[in-house]
Amino acid sequence: IPDALCHQVDKDETLSSLLKKYEIKNMFEVCELNGLDYYSSNKLQPGQMLVLPNAKRKHYSEQPHFATAIRPDLSKFKGNVRWNWPVEDDFTVSSGWGRRIDPFSKRSREGLGGPKPRFSMHHGIDLAVPVGTPVQAARDGEVIEVSHSRYGHGNSIKIRHDDGWVTVYSHNSKLLKKEGDKVKQGDLIAYSGNTGRSTGPHLHFEIRRPDQESVNPKSFLPKI
Repeated sequence: IPDALCHQVDKDETLSSLLKKYEIKNMFEVCELNGLDYYSSNKLQPGQMLVLPNAKRKHYSEQPHFATAIRPDLSKFKGNVRWNWPVEDDFTVSSGWGRRIDPFSKRSREGLGGPKPRFSMHHGIDLAVPVGTPVQAARDGEVIEVSHSRYGHGNSIKIRHDDGWVTVYSHNSKLLKKEGDKVKQGDLIAYSGNTGRSTGPHLHFEIRRPDQESVNPKSFLPKI
C-alpha cells in the first residue's frame, strides 16, 4: 500500500478529524482497508490501530506510534527466537496477511463511481485444515484470553510470550486451555474448527507485536 502509515487512535480523535489532519480525501478507501462501517466510521476507540493510505508526510508525528510503517523491517525483532507453525498436519495457507477482498462481502458494491469490491485488512494467515486438527502453541507463554463467540473469531485463544509478543489462534472447534495457563512451545491448546465468521474449516493465526500491531506470520515461521 503506497504512502500508508499505521496510526494509533488517541482520545477524542474521529476518522473525520484524522482525514482532515492527514489530508486524506478518500474516506471510502480508509473504511474498506480497516474494515470500518462507512456510516458509523467515526466511532473509533482510543488505542485502535488504523492504516491510513496516502497520508501527507508533513503531518507525521515524531511519536513512535506514528512512525510505524505498514510493512516494517522485522529483522531486528526476530533475534534468536524460534517460532513454530501452530499445526503439524498437512495444510494450505488459504489466505495471507495483508489487504484483501473481504470473503463475506466480495460482491461488488454500487455507488461512488461504480461497483467496488469491499476490502479489509487481514491481520493473520488462514491455514486450511480439517475440523479437529490439533493446534499447538507457537512459543512458550501464558494464555491471556479465551473467548467463545458465534461471530468474529469464534472460539479463540490468545497467548502472550515472554517478550510481550502475542499469538492468536481462532475459529477452533474446542479450546483446551483457560486464562492464566502456562504453555510450552508445541503444547496442544485447541482443536481447529469452523466457528465464528468463517467460510470453511481453517485456523486463523496471528502474530502481534507488544503494541498489538499485527505482522506477517510468514516472516517469522519456518519456511515450508
